[in-house]
Order: sequence, then structure tokens, then C-alpha cells
Amino acid sequence: MDGNVHQELSRRIASCKAALAAGNEGKARALALAVRSRARQLRLADLEAEAVYRLGTCHVTQSAHAEARGCLREAAHRFGELGDQAKEAVVWSVLAASCSALGDYEEDVGAARRAQHVAEKLPPAKTRLMVLINAGIVYADVGAFDEAQESFVTAARLARVGQHLEAQSILRANTAHLTISRARYERDIGCASISRSTVETCLRECETLLVRDVGQAVSRWTKAALLTNIVQAQVLLGDFVGALGKSTEALQLAESLNATTAIIGCTLAIAEANLGIAEIAAAESAADRGVALAKRLDNTFLQGAAHRVRALVYEAAGRLTEALAEERAFSRAQSAEIRRRSTHIAQAHAWRDAVVQKEKAVSALEAERAHLEVLSLQDTLTGLKNRRFLNDFLRRELQSGVDLTVALVDVDRFKAINDNFSHRVGDEVLVAIAGAMTSCLRGTDFAVRLAGDEFVIVMPGANAKSAEGVKQRLKETVRNRDWASVTPGLLGVSISVGLAHARPGDSLEALVEAADREMYADKRQSRESLEAIGVR
Repeated sequence: MDGNVHQELSRRIASCKAALAAGNEGKARALALAVRSRARQLRLADLEAEAVYRLGTCHVTQSAHAEARGCLREAAHRFGELGDQAKEAVVWSVLAASCSALGDYEEDVGAARRAQHVAEKLPPAKTRLMVLINAGIVYADVGAFDEAQESFVTAARLARVGQHLEAQSILRANTAHLTISRARYERDIGCASISRSTVETCLRECETLLVRDVGQAVSRWTKAALLTNIVQAQVLLGDFVGALGKSTEALQLAESLNATTAIIGCTLAIAEANLGIAEIAAAESAADRGVALAKRLDNTFLQGAAHRVRALVYEAAGRLTEALAEERAFSRAQSAEIRRRSTHIAQAHAWRDAVVQKEKAVSALEAERAHLEVLSLQDTLTGLKNRRFLNDFLRRELQSGVDLTVALVDVDRFKAINDNFSHRVGDEVLVAIAGAMTSCLRGTDFAVRLAGDEFVIVMPGANAKSAEGVKQRLKETVRNRDWASVTPGLLGVSISVGLAHARPGDSLEALVEAADREMYADKRQSRESLEAIGVR
């Protein structure tokens, strides 16, 4: 495939991203669809995954979270198959937020955990930081406060190290949100008192962040979180007029972002604030909306909170029968939430245990695979490299035109050693010769057991003189060894060595054949020398 096509499609992806940032969702969507179609046709898996992800983000921007969920699921799996962990982690994280907006809290927690698990393998960069922040937000929304706190603490540490000022402000806003959510949870579900000083601290923090210059404009999402925090904190502190003063801006911004949990939180806070100033009709209207919104979500915490507020409104209006019905609905939601939370905690522990066990299993498999790979390239008797390693190495080096010399080594009269002294002694001779070769080689050389009593020495960059020097040192070392120490009666062992220098265009077979000819020539010469002095 022409590289220009890949570059052109990559430019279209960049244009899609720019269009989305500029608020032109229609153009971004058209570009993403076009790239996805073309990349699929050309089987460009990386660009297809990128296009599917961009299409998903277009849907998120348009609050079409059901459509976004399908695209983001596909993109996450595709990036996982490609081994692109950074993008995989980001997509899982965006999917978690989209599922949260749909009220699918089981999938959003699962996606957040997948994002965290993948991101843990990444260096402490901005991607990992973003994943941790998003995971903390998701956990806070479903009442998994300890997991949210853990995510935010880790993210804060990374933000400080990397001096990410914007991320630090986002974290401060969401840490305050976590504290207020926990306080509301304890009050509404746990029926426990809340710490006024803690809520006051969170309120001051959010008010400070809302007006503080952080080097760039506060994002709409961060601003929505801050305003929602302020409204809810003011209600918790009994400042009902102040809460209503901020509530319109907070609710409008949350609605424009389709931030479901923020909308419900604001709506219930408005109901409580109106109840606090005896505006019963306004309180009832807000409470009714809060209950209706909460019912769409699989979130027993928000459902319980909504029923609790409406029970208080009905009681204030003197509608005691309806108030009792709401109290019963609250009690059912409260029991369901306690069961869900217990299950969630158990699942979280099980999930973490499963991840640890899986990582141990993967590490064991990788170690075993590496061990088997070493064994597959090693001769078990001598510990030298084997024929498979030699073939792979020489084919690769010869194709690249590397200058090298090989020596083919054969043990003289090896069959007689086996026949006269046993195969065990023959094996000991081979091991001793392998050791002799290793001791005579240069640092860049290596030896291979080819088969039986045949060995090969590979000498990268060796010229004729240095290769001849290795040959003579090896022959002398073998000849001078005390072979009687291997077994009584074994008076001597000798070897024959043939050298061949690789020439441009040589094949593996041609190189080995040339070395083989030289080895037999060396063997004949040695035999003739022995015969000349009367040794047969």
C-alpha cells in the first residue's frame, strides 16, 4: 500500500479532532465515518480503530451516549489487539464516563477498572493521570468512595511530579466532590451526622477554584463540578438562599453537558433549599423531577436520596400518606444500596485478586516462554547454540551483507572413540571440545554444535589472519589437553577445521559448503602429516 494513503488518512483523523475541538460535530463525524470506511477497505487496523474512537467521541459530544458506547467498546478492543496501551486506556476511560451518563453503573465501573489496569503498565504520563481522575469520578458516582480516594491520591502524586497545574485544579474540584458525595451518602443512606467543618472546607475550596487563575480557562466540566459542589455544600450547611442563588447556573451548565448525576444532585439540592425556605410547591416540583431522573438510572444511592427528599416535601405539605409511601420507597432503596455496596466491595476485592493472579500467571507464562525459547536455541549437551540459532543468525546477517568468517570443526576419528570407550566418554569429549572453543574465541565470536561431532564457529568481522589465529589456537588447545583425565587409555584427540569467508551474495548453503571443503582439506593434510612420520 502507498504510504501516502496512510498519511492522508492520518491527516483526516487530525482534521476530525480539530473539528470536534472547534465544536463542529457534523464535520468531525463525517470525517470519522469516511476514514473508518476507507481504513476498513484497506485493512489499516490502526487508523480504523482511531476513526471508530473519534466517531465515539462525536457521539459523546452530542450526548448520544448509547451510540457512543458501541463505538467506544469496539475502539477499546481494537486498540487492545494492536497493543496500543495508551489509547486503549483512554478509550476505556471515556467509555466509563459515557456509561455513567447512561446510568449503566455496572459497565462504567468495569470500564474504569479496565482503564486503570491498562494505564498501570504505562509510564506516569498525562494519559495515566487522566485515566486515574476519570476512574475516581466514576467510583465517586457509584458510592465507591475508598476506590475514588485511592485513584485521586495516586493522580495527585503524578500531577505534582509532572507539574500538571490544570490537573491539580481538576483533582481539587473532584476531591471536594468526593467529600460532599460521601457526606450526602452518610446522611441519606447511613443516617449518620456529617462534619460541618469538613463541608465548610470543601465549600471554600470550590469557591476559590472557581475564581482562581490556573493558567488557562477552567473547563466547562470542571466548572460544572465546582458549581454543583457549591450548591450541595450550601444546602448541607443550611444556606438555602445561597444555594438557590447558584443553582440556576449550576443546573443549566450540567444540563448542557448532559451530566446526569450532577443534574440529579443539583435538582435534589434545589428541592431541599426550597423546602428550607418553605417554598413547598417549588420544592415538590424539583423533588418530582429528581425522582423521575433517578428512576432512569441503576443507582440506588440517588434513588434513595430522591425518595428521601420527596418524603420530606410531602411531610411538610401535610400529605402524610404520600410521605409514608416515599419513606417506604426510601427504605427499599436504602436496603438495596447497602446490599449493592457490600456486593461491590466483595467484587472489588475479587477483581483485584483476579488481576494479581492473572499478572502472576502471565509473568510465569512469559518466563516459561523465554526459558523454552532459550532451550530451543541451545544444545542441551554442550550448552552451545544449536543449528536453529545458526541458521537464523547466518541468513539474517548474510542478507544484510555483514562481513564474517565461519569455521567448521569436526572431531577426528570420533566414531572410534565411541566404539572403543563408550558413548558416555564420547559425550564428555564433545563437552570438553565445546569448552576449548569457548576459551579460544574472541569476544564477538560464538560457537554452535551443528550435529554429532560437528561444530561451527562464527567470527563476525574477522579477516583471514585473525580467523587463522583462532583456528590454530583451538587445534593446539585440543591437542595439548590431558585426555587421559577423561578416561584411562584415551591418549589424544584432534580436530579438523575449515575456514570460509562470506562474500557478497553468498547463501547460507554456499558458505557452509565452502567451510566443509576446507575442513576436509585440513583433515587430509593432518592425516598425510601423520602418515609421513609413520602414524596411521
